[in-house]
Amino acid sequence: MANGLTGIDHVVLGLGALERGYETFRRLGFTLTPLGRHEGLGTGNFCIMFPDDYLELMGLVDSSLPGFNFEDLLERKGEGPLRLVFASQDVDATVKALRAQGIEAGEPRDVSRLVEGMRDPLRFRVADLPPETVPGADPFICQHLSADRLRRPEWLEHENTASGIHGITIVVEDPPALQDHFDTLFGAGSTAMTDDTLSVFIGSSALFFVTPDDLRVLNPGVRFGDRKQQPPYIGAVSVTVRDSEKAEKVLREAGIDYVRDIDGILRLPPQEAHGVLLELHAMRPSVGG
Repeated sequence: MANGLTGIDHVVLGLGALERGYETFRRLGFTLTPLGRHEGLGTGNFCIMFPDDYLELMGLVDSSLPGFNFEDLLERKGEGPLRLVFASQDVDATVKALRAQGIEAGEPRDVSRLVEGMRDPLRFRVADLPPETVPGADPFICQHLSADRLRRPEWLEHENTASGIHGITIVVEDPPALQDHFDTLFGAGSTAMTDDTLSVFIGSSALFFVTPDDLRVLNPGVRFGDRKQQPPYIGAVSVTVRDSEKAEKVLREAGIDYVRDIDGILRLPPQEAHGVLLELHAMRPSVGG
């Protein structure tokens, strides 16, 4: 892919009460990692790990320490998806390539997270991207410097059979206006328009840019509640599951409110997942064999 961006690395979900969020996502059938603490910062996380990407549940664990911009983002956006993170195998090279394209990425910096039960911290190299790079997503780039310790086999097994990020839906006023921008960012041919929806294919996942009205049309029967958000913002997080029947059984037994559409997609309203409109997509059957 263009500029050294290899796909979606993870999505940051902001929580006002981290332990409460842990219990919610556990009830939804996800396995979560032990608590991790960002060294030198007041933030911590539980992560929902998949083979190639993950969801990060982030919250404050020590208010006496700085929380970079987490508190500002949570205040501005409320609980739910806060940031979209792209993967790179060499953040410094990616930053250089993006700047050559006129995208003023921030200076690369090293960060670390100590996970309970681990002797040594996990290390990362990250760089912020200008907000307009992906409207509403406050994006940044992440390179894993200790990738060999990031995932354990037991963290990858989820009761709901989740296996990866299927896609991220972002609500904007004018999706077609972004097509040329994303062809530059991710390479020619990485985008497609269907009516007013812009699809951007990145790695094994995709970004879907829709209008506010289309978000509701694409999620029939979902209760959005009274919360009003102004575009741009991350409207939905979609996760692939290997067995949608088993995933539905988990939700039903936990008493979770959800809608199953005619395509078998399970859709949870934001009220059930701390502001996240969560979609569970059945894994596509392989062709041939």
